[in-house]
Amino acid sequence: MLLIIFWLVLILFLAWILSIIRTIIKFGSFELHADKGSVYIRKGFFEKKEMIVSINDIKAIRIEENIFRQMFGYACIYIECSSGETDNRSVSTIFHPFLRLKDIEGLLKSFSLPYPALIPTYNLPNNSRIRYIFRALLVGLVLVTCLMTILNIPIIIYVPILIVCSYLGNLQYKETSYGFSESNFLLKRRLINKNTMIIKRKHIESIHFYQSFFQRKKNLKNLKLTILSNVSKKRYGLKDFSDFHGPEIHQWYRNKNNKYRE
Repeated sequence: MLLIIFWLVLILFLAWILSIIRTIIKFGSFELHADKGSVYIRKGFFEKKEMIVSINDIKAIRIEENIFRQMFGYACIYIECSSGETDNRSVSTIFHPFLRLKDIEGLLKSFSLPYPALIPTYNLPNNSRIRYIFRALLVGLVLVTCLMTILNIPIIIYVPILIVCSYLGNLQYKETSYGFSESNFLLKRRLINKNTMIIKRKHIESIHFYQSFFQRKKNLKNLKLTILSNVSKKRYGLKDFSDFHGPEIHQWYRNKNNKYRE
């Protein structure tokens, strides 16, 4: 058992070292600046790459905190934008590879982009907690079943896996939230990494709500929204939020074509 824990820790440590080396090679000499309504991104230690994006073409912003970055208070920022080609397909690119969480608001402000503090948020209702934990435990049970067929280890060894899955499910519940302002929709969620998405309302192609029989009994709903694009579709989902906010979100989205048209 101690040997297994040792190898797991060693693998995680090596993965962390390799990710640092990869980041240095990929984003060495990183430059970011704005000029005349456009963002200029330059990156690459050995091979220089440059990208120019119009600020008006930025459809969504994603702030990602993986396990290692979150430990030290850092995050990576992505932007979803038009490719600049005639088909107007949506592409995702890194806006900043390694930034302190406390500096994100200032950076986004400097480019006249929305930031999380601008948007009031709602947490998930209490009765959705058990559903998040249950889904995580199902994944853990599948993993344990697969390991039991491969490794001849006493079943008690697998209990920590189920505990970790249960903890992760509860963490996913606690860190999921959503909100909207006049022009933007905000979604915070976690699978393994924590992600904060800010999506501009004028670039949302559609919002779909769906509800299972069991969700109906608990007044819960799921949501899926799609970013406007002619070719590729970028979708974001929210599970088990309060049914109370469903009509409010629907009306908010409809207003983009009415008096709040942008």
